[in-house]
Amino acid sequence: MPHDPADRHEDLGIALLALLTEAPATPATMREHLVTRRHDRVVAWDDAALAAALDHLAADGLVAATDPATGALSPTTAGREALVAWTADTLAEHVPSRPAFDLALLTAHAVPPVVAREAFARRLAELDDATGQLTTRIRTSSRRGLSEAYWMQADHRRALLVAEFTWLSRLVERMDAGELTWEAGDAPESPPESV
Repeated sequence: MPHDPADRHEDLGIALLALLTEAPATPATMREHLVTRRHDRVVAWDDAALAAALDHLAADGLVAATDPATGALSPTTAGREALVAWTADTLAEHVPSRPAFDLALLTAHAVPPVVAREAFARRLAELDDATGQLTTRIRTSSRRGLSEAYWMQADHRRALLVAEFTWLSRLVERMDAGELTWEAGDAPESPPESV
């Protein structure tokens, strides 16, 4: 029985299987699609990782050559089934991640508020820029008549960025108003309850 694509190939194998469901493709064509569709914003990859992921997918029977002369590949029935199962499970489940920003928020009390305030301002600028870029991509895709199914990830990401921007803006306002302040490194009188 083939492995779950996520077990050995992580996100890159899933992305490649999805690309191959559209049409048979050579590794060069898949590389081009990963770049033009900006999958690098979601999936970490380079040429070596691409080759390794394709080798693993083939070894697991999830892809097969459709044209040995060109090297074009297509998903096998098992590959399509694995992609459908992984996608359905992942869309349905909420799996908390452990992003670095969350850790930074947990440790912010250890730095002077002025340092945190400046870092928050830089993050707000980055969030604003990223939101603008995504908005442009979404509008361009929509104007070109591309189905929302191909850009809903960008819309989801934009919604998350807008929510973070709103929350962080309010936090900075509270810091500026003196409602939120601390002394760097001060220990609480009793251990804080986990939230």
